[in-house]
Amino acid sequence: MPPGIYTVHWETQTYGFLVNPALTGMTLQDAPVATDEFIDGLASADADGGTFSVAASLTPQFLQAIASNWLTDDEIAATFNGEESWEQDAWRGAFQVLVDMKDAGVIANGALVGGQDDNPNVESSFFTQAMGSIFDASAGVSVGLRTNPEFEDYFSIGIPAVDGGTEDPRSPGAPGKGAVINPKGEHPEEALAFVKWLTEPEQQAVFAELGRILPTNPELLSSGDVHVPSQLAGFATGVETVQVMSATFATDVRTAIVAEAQRVVLGEASIEEALANIQAAQDRVS
Repeated sequence: MPPGIYTVHWETQTYGFLVNPALTGMTLQDAPVATDEFIDGLASADADGGTFSVAASLTPQFLQAIASNWLTDDEIAATFNGEESWEQDAWRGAFQVLVDMKDAGVIANGALVGGQDDNPNVESSFFTQAMGSIFDASAGVSVGLRTNPEFEDYFSIGIPAVDGGTEDPRSPGAPGKGAVINPKGEHPEEALAFVKWLTEPEQQAVFAELGRILPTNPELLSSGDVHVPSQLAGFATGVETVQVMSATFATDVRTAIVAEAQRVVLGEASIEEALANIQAAQDRVS
């Protein structure tokens, strides 16, 4: 490798759903694999104010995950690059899942959680057992271990399939916890050796089993040499098929998605209006 500054990560982040059996009636053994099944399960819990929550700031990842039921990674990246339209059927279908959740009455308080600390607040509602299910990144499991270590009776599921989808649903992925080594530091060789040690299977297994951190080593997950807790298992299923992207949302487009998703859930905009506004934001930056 050429000289330079590199980041090394010992955590992979995928996206999915955390589910509390006591509040939803769902079980790990019969975990839903389709969106309709998931929504019906949440609706049957009949909790006052809804049983599901997602932070507004995570709606871009939510929609990206659901859209993968119809789009390949390259097609998703083409949308991010302005080469394909946000108004195509796949993104309309992704928004429709939010609308279906709203119509089923499962979104808590009939709105997405907004504000600067929206996702920490969503996570807090789940780990204090006030919310039946949330959309989150796998890193939320280790957050829960710190927030309420005594709460262990929950599980995770991956991205559900949508009826009529043409692709297998896949989670967006991101590098999680890691380190940057400065070659001009006082002990770069020792630092590199330490980071390499942290990424070895033995240490990765400890991270998964005790810290509930999703390892970066997919072979470790598939080998059976590491016990993946049920809280992390659904996220782990998304590692092998995680989306590999060459592009991401432009800042203005991400802002538009967050705003339009909230408007759709509140009934202030149709899906068509929302997608048109997102496309307009894309056109401004493309």
